[in-house]
Amino acid sequence: MPRTCLPIDLPSRLVIVTYPDPAVEQHGFGPDSEYLECWLGIVGPSVAWMWKKLSRLATEHEPDAVTIETTDLLLSIGLGEGLRRNNPGARTVARMISFGLAKRGGRDGSVLAEVVPEIVEVRRWSPA
Repeated sequence: MPRTCLPIDLPSRLVIVTYPDPAVEQHGFGPDSEYLECWLGIVGPSVAWMWKKLSRLATEHEPDAVTIETTDLLLSIGLGEGLRRNNPGARTVARMISFGLAKRGGRDGSVLAEVVPEIVEVRRWSPA
């Protein structure tokens, strides 16, 4: 079951980097894998699309961080431009964190996973 992560107001910019997780990297899947479609029914499409977009950015700039405008990210995947905690973008980021697809990296952005765990691991975390 995922940890519950309550949505927070999003910053105007997100700092995106990869974080190492050897266990997940050994058995996981990258942003261009068709395997991501298996996640749609578990995490929802907005999380899947956001993770895919951010993971691509992170791996393109690895090992450096990349800073992006949060509203540009949200608009690019159809979540509007609101940064407040009750808006779809903030709920999507919170859900990514709950499922282990992202970590909070402080006040100014998020830290992102590079690969997706196998679906078996996710089902163990998914809510009943």
